Amino acid sequence: RDAAWANSTALPKLVAAEFGTLDAPSGKTSPEPGAFGAAWTVSAWLVGLALDFDAFYRWTDSDDVDYADGRKVAFLYGWAWAMAVAELLFDETSTTTSLEFLETSLPIVIDDPAVARNATSVAGVATSTAAGRVLLVVAYDPTAYFGGNALDASLIVPAFANMTFYTLDTTNALYDRLWRDLNATGGLEHDDGHLYKLKKMANDDGLDYVEARLDEYLAFQNASLASAAFPGSVWRNDTHARLSWEMAVPSVSAFVLR
Repeated sequence: RDAAWANSTALPKLVAAEFGTLDAPSGKTSPEPGAFGAAWTVSAWLVGLALDFDAFYRWTDSDDVDYADGRKVAFLYGWAWAMAVAELLFDETSTTTSLEFLETSLPIVIDDPAVARNATSVAGVATSTAAGRVLLVVAYDPTAYFGGNALDASLIVPAFANMTFYTLDTTNALYDRLWRDLNATGGLEHDDGHLYKLKKMANDDGLDYVEARLDEYLAFQNASLASAAFPGSVWRNDTHARLSWEMAVPSVSAFVLR
């Protein structure tokens, strides 16, 4: 784009349309609604920001689920959680042009494609808003679907007095919880170990199981959207602080420091 429009006073917008996953390794269509999909999505966002994309247009970000009395509720995909948390990066004083990239190990910086395809990547961005210093950090590995992996993470940040912390991994992502519950009760439509839209992931008995527990799952979803206790340690001096914690893979985390 930059070369083709080198003599233009304004570059055209660079966007990705219908962005997202299509087929899971099983060959079945999946929006990857769990923590894995959230980490994949945020990693791709950061690559897009590094390459000066202006926008990513997504597929549907949730499933509508019906109560017996006709009420509808939305079960958010993991990357919808990430979209909500990413809003913290921006306000009237902060835009994508003010983002600062943290030190990264994204696969795009690995020369060997075979290594890059199966590498654990850690990446993040930071910005300053009226609410404070905001950081978004992601850990992704294409081979770590249901979690169980972790790495030691550390960030050096300007000194702060208070922290608000948000995180999503396979332990608190709604669709990972749904898969575990359906797997334990014989409610899965497929036994291939992958997550799908609810009506494709659950068989008839599984749908009945979930619909009988909608309040429980909504409470679980709401808890995932709330701030959490930071699971690591904070070292401070007069000007800076070091955040150290065990970062689940896959996961997405956000910090608001003020």
